[in-house]
Formats: sequence, C-alpha cells, structure tokens
Amino acid sequence: MNVAGLGCFGQPCAPRNLWAGVQPAAPVASLHSVIKGQMENLGLTTESRAFRPHITLARFKRQPGSVQSLLAEYGETAFGSFQVDQFVLFESEQRSGGSVYTVIESFPYMATAMRMGRVGIIEG
Repeated sequence: MNVAGLGCFGQPCAPRNLWAGVQPAAPVASLHSVIKGQMENLGLTTESRAFRPHITLARFKRQPGSVQSLLAEYGETAFGSFQVDQFVLFESEQRSGGSVYTVIESFPYMATAMRMGRVGIIEG
C-alpha cells in the first residue's frame, strides 16, 4: 500500500481531522464494503457517509487553525509504502486525555478471498 497525499475532514481553515491518503484505494474500499454488509446483516447500524480510505494523522478537539498551507505543500507528496498482510479491529474509547485504542482481533488479509466475496464474519 502506498501512502500519498494529505487531506482533511472539515474545512482546511477549521479541520476536524488530518489524514494521509492510501493507494490503491480499491482493496481497502472493498474490505470496508464487505465488513459493512456483514454488520448490516447482523442488524448493526453503519455510517451513511461515503468511505474514504485513509490513515488518520491527527484529530483536533479545539480550533487548531488552518492547515491550508500544509495541504498546499504536501497534498500530493508520496510518503512511502508498506506491505499489508492483516487488518485489525480496534475498540476506541474516548477519555479526557484523548482516545484509547484496544485491539479486539487481528485478521489475515486475503486479497483473493476479498475479490471473490468469500470473507465472512468469524464467530468464536
């Protein structure tokens, strides 16, 4: 997976999050789609917002100021690449000092199985 480009959620003058893009986005979007479908089949509520594969770099609680110059300078930068062989389900707990993330389960990433729609919920 290649990490390239910066973006933000919210307006660049008052962002909520700063993120780096991932490419190719299609495998991550495919995984998201399969997981979302499985969650809906179980009766769980999912987000209706469009999914944008990314790596979150920062979340802003307070008004951080503008990131427009940062986006202008690094918006198209290629940051590097890494091999993906698993994906991880995290629990996110909001605390006064910031978010705490706990690993619930790790799953091997099987691109071929994803393309063929053979990934299902693992029950234990």
